[in-house]
Formats: sequence, structure tokens, C-alpha cells
Amino acid sequence: MARKSTAPATTTPAALERQSGATAWLPSSSEKKRALDSDFRLYLPEKYVEKHPGEIFRKKTQLAVELLEDKLRLYGSRIPENMITLLADASYAVERVLSFSREKGISYVGRLKKDRRVRLFSRWMRVEEYFRRYREERYFTHEGRRVFYKEAVLHVKGLGRVKVFAFREEEGEPRYCVTSELRMTAKTCYEYRRLRWKIDEMHRELKLYLGLENTCAWKKESLIAHYRFVFTLWWMFQRFRAEQRLKVSFEALWWEYCADVERIKWQRAALDKPPPVVAFSYV
Repeated sequence: MARKSTAPATTTPAALERQSGATAWLPSSSEKKRALDSDFRLYLPEKYVEKHPGEIFRKKTQLAVELLEDKLRLYGSRIPENMITLLADASYAVERVLSFSREKGISYVGRLKKDRRVRLFSRWMRVEEYFRRYREERYFTHEGRRVFYKEAVLHVKGLGRVKVFAFREEEGEPRYCVTSELRMTAKTCYEYRRLRWKIDEMHRELKLYLGLENTCAWKKESLIAHYRFVFTLWWMFQRFRAEQRLKVSFEALWWEYCADVERIKWQRAALDKPPPVVAFSYV
């Protein structure tokens, strides 16, 4: 799911923020291939809705659940629900999202803020305080480095009974994760935590290379069209990289694409031909 973003009160393009969401690998007709899916929902800030009659205000968590429902209807027959894991940011660690996941048999793994309240008998305390005072610290090795962790099944306020991990790398502060799977191991949760980082990478690639925020559109419809175009372009690059089995970063592929376009422009200019629309170096 997407990161939480602040919502300006004006009706500038920044005021209509996107709710980017599900990104998943889904089995295609051939077992040797994969189809990449990415989708989003547009989040309209409450102050924007107040100035535009006819619009309905929906919280980001509500949009997230609607997005999940759409994806389950679309791919439910192709992927068993009990094999789906939802990776979410701390903003989505709320009762509504977790209840939906449990109802559908989906495993939930997400970040947890250090100030979330947990209950120990009749006392409530911050999760960072609990792990600082209780539980023995252990470690496992990941890619040649030690990862220290503590774990406990706790009652988290607003979530109920869940499993919480406190991860700490050799240098750094503890980071907290929560999962609905009470039997999940620390190694498995850590792998999901690293996989969730791809959400942040997606946002970076969309903004830095594909111009997600580079629009002067003021209307909602124009913004949606812009977002769809950018997401489609990102999807094309990701699928191309997967189908060609390229072990290069999105950044490297993007700059090679730009270099190829410039090279072909110069070649066509020398022949008095129009510039290319799309060009890939791998065919």
C-alpha cells in the first residue's frame, strides 16, 4: 500500500493526491511468465471535497480496502486468498484493514509506529517501552550481517491480538513490524519487511524518472489520466525488465532508454526523419 501523504487545503494539483496501491506478481497463462499489476485510488482531501459538491470524502484506509476488494474479485480465481500477503505502511495498521484481511484469509504484515499502545495485563504502554523493558534479544544472520530482534504476541490498541517484532540491525534504531500471523518467524517477517521497501522504491521511480508530480492539471479527471499514464509507463518498464530477465535497476534501464532515444534522434535527424516515439535497446 501507499505511504501516507499530507493533504494541502488548496485546490492546486498537489491537493488532489493519489492513493497508489496494490502492486503484485500474478500467474499468467504460461507458468514461465508473470504479469505485473499496479493500481491506485485517488485520495481527495476533506477540504477539497467541501468545496466541490458531488464529491464524496473517503479515508485512505477505506480506499485501500476498496482496492483490495477489486483485486480479489479480479484475480480471486487465479490466486488462493490464503496465499496472499498484504504488505502495508504504518498508516494502514488500523482495525478496518486488519479485519478485512482476516475475513478474507489474507496475511497482514506492516510497519508499526513506536508510539502505538500495547496492553500488558491491565496496563497500557508504548510498544518501544515494552520491548525496551521486556523480552530477550536474539539474532539471525541475513546476507552475512546480524539482525537482532525481539518478538511477542501482544494486544495492540485498535488491532487486537497480533504478533509484533522489534528488528535492529547492527547499527541503527529498532524498527517495529506487526503481523496477523501469530506463528510467523522473525526471518520471514524480516524478508517481508525488506520486500515492503519496494513500495518506497516505486514511489521514488514514479516521481524521479517518470514525472508523477510534474503536472499542471487542475481538474480531477486530468490528474487521473496523468497518473494512469505514468503508472502504465512504469508497468511497461517493469514488465520489460522481468521478461528480458534483466538484473539491472530501474534507474539504469531508464537512462539507457533515454540514451537510446537520443542516439536514434540524432540518426534520424541526419536522415531528415521524425524522432522516435518509443525505443528500447533490448529486442
